Amino acid sequence: MKPIHHLIGWPVALCIFLATQLSLRATDITWINPAGGDWNTAANWNTGQAPGPADKAILALAVTVTLDSSVTVSNLDLSNGALSGNGVLTVSGTLNWTGGTMNGSGTTVMASGATLAVSGPSTKNFGPRTLQNNGMMTVSGGEVRGLNGAVFNNGANGLVDFQGDLLFYNPFGGSVVFNNAGTVQKSGGTGATTIGMTFNNNGALNAQSGTLSLTADGDSHGTFDAAAGATLNFSGAPMTLESNSTVTAAGTVSFSGNADVSVNGGYSASNTVISGATANFNSNVTLSNVTLSGGLGGSGTVTVSGTLNWTGGGMAGGGTTVIASGATVAVSGGNVKTFGPRTLNNSGTMTASGGEVRGLNGAVFNNGASGLVDFQGDLIFYNPFGGSVVFNNSGTVQKSGGTGATTIGMTFNNNGALNVQSGTINVTGSPFSNGANGVVQGSGTVDVSHTTFTTDGTFSPGNPLGNLLITGNLPQSSNSVINIQIGGTNAGVNYDQLIVTGSATLNGALNVSLVNGFRPSGSETFEIIKYASHTGSFDNISGLDLGGGFFLEPTFGSTNLILTTIDNRPRPQFSPLQSLPNGEIRITLSGVAGQTFVIQATTNFASWDSVLTNVNSGAVFDLIITDSSFYPYRFYRTFQP
Repeated sequence: MKPIHHLIGWPVALCIFLATQLSLRATDITWINPAGGDWNTAANWNTGQAPGPADKAILALAVTVTLDSSVTVSNLDLSNGALSGNGVLTVSGTLNWTGGTMNGSGTTVMASGATLAVSGPSTKNFGPRTLQNNGMMTVSGGEVRGLNGAVFNNGANGLVDFQGDLLFYNPFGGSVVFNNAGTVQKSGGTGATTIGMTFNNNGALNAQSGTLSLTADGDSHGTFDAAAGATLNFSGAPMTLESNSTVTAAGTVSFSGNADVSVNGGYSASNTVISGATANFNSNVTLSNVTLSGGLGGSGTVTVSGTLNWTGGGMAGGGTTVIASGATVAVSGGNVKTFGPRTLNNSGTMTASGGEVRGLNGAVFNNGASGLVDFQGDLIFYNPFGGSVVFNNSGTVQKSGGTGATTIGMTFNNNGALNVQSGTINVTGSPFSNGANGVVQGSGTVDVSHTTFTTDGTFSPGNPLGNLLITGNLPQSSNSVINIQIGGTNAGVNYDQLIVTGSATLNGALNVSLVNGFRPSGSETFEIIKYASHTGSFDNISGLDLGGGFFLEPTFGSTNLILTTIDNRPRPQFSPLQSLPNGEIRITLSGVAGQTFVIQATTNFASWDSVLTNVNSGAVFDLIITDSSFYPYRFYRTFQP
């Protein structure tokens, strides 16, 4: 008989082969133990075996499944209960998360190329656990709550896509951290998606739709972007964007709530909104348009190239805010605005229509040569707490609206134009210097009675003609200038008038000019300066010679300076009459070449008739009287118009 022991191996080999084939075939394996238990216990699953690398695990019972080893599955459906334990679960295909919890000290890994789909209205809880995403995570429904100890790592190749308006947050406190090395984006929903946990961005965060809001702290070295029409919102504290981080936004970047954000890297945004929060720019950045009702700070230079709407809050931090040429600052609303310690350089237009601006210690406001500061109402721009606050003007500062007072209550150095068009500009407290290039002008009131006032500059009443009232003393130096324009005979209407309620020190120069084609007649008077008292009488007065023999004669009275028109034209002289043959009479007059005069005649000294108007350019003029025989007597005179 032949041995047959080798035939017995065939059934064993066949069983091993079949078992291997069954384990490699993708199988949907459902947890069935109503009491929960160990993942690796085969009896807990409906197929009698734990899911393997090709299987789909289904967790749908309200129980806790504990995994304390390393397991790989192809797919996982988590809709209820809890996945727990200290092991590592790797999903290579798709994890559909519609409900339930991931907790324990273990890790859930989404492999490269895998998908984590978070959907449905149920709340999903996460933590304490680590979730490592190396694939794609889509979030389209419900909210995801991070519990104490939760860590979510989005790897360098990972994508987290918020496809709607969602909550991804820490509601109960403790440590919950989201570390991003890949890409996080909000691609759908016109409302808000909130990431409410520590967010450390070393990859890319993109707001493509609606609002993507970061409401906790973080430290980031990556990029931040908001597409046109979208908003990236920082509302957590403290949030640090390191020097190698970059924020770019065709849309809006907002800083809100209690946020305290340090921007140490690049920043460029079409619209920046700072409301309640503090944005500290510690690098040099350019902002297109800004709405400020919170805090703008930091040590860097912030350049505004479009419009800054300042409705509240303040600027501080020791850095510089630059309003570029062509840009606008609109200070409005009833809220108090604070400024300092900081430097504000304005080369554009600043309009102030509401509230008050308080300069704090260390504040410097420079209005450049092309800058305009327009007070459009009755406002306060002052230093309420002491210390050094300085306003340097090389451009134009004007009050265009409001019949009351606008107060400049800080050191004010004017080397540009101070133009009061309406009401009163009250310079109070700190010194007011009108420098050699400074001009005080307009048809309103400048109150210097509550400041130390010095002037080496110019005063030009009128807007363009009118009264300029100086409340207080006018201490002109030898470099000072007063410009007066005369275009008629009504003070403050047709000609300029400077009114000083105190003492006027009249040094320097007085320049008088005629405008609007006006020429005074003889003996007309112009009260150009009024004062309570005066010293001095100017070092130089120009414009008194009006030409053609007319002069303005100044008279310095005890309370005013009056210019009187003097007619000093040479008068034409009659030569003796000559009788000519045929009864005619020759009258010869000698005068000034080019001077016009009229020859008039009368027989009764009551009615004078013009005989001829001299329009010749010569200095000698002969008139032949041909009708003398008709008058028994007749008298002649010259008249100069």
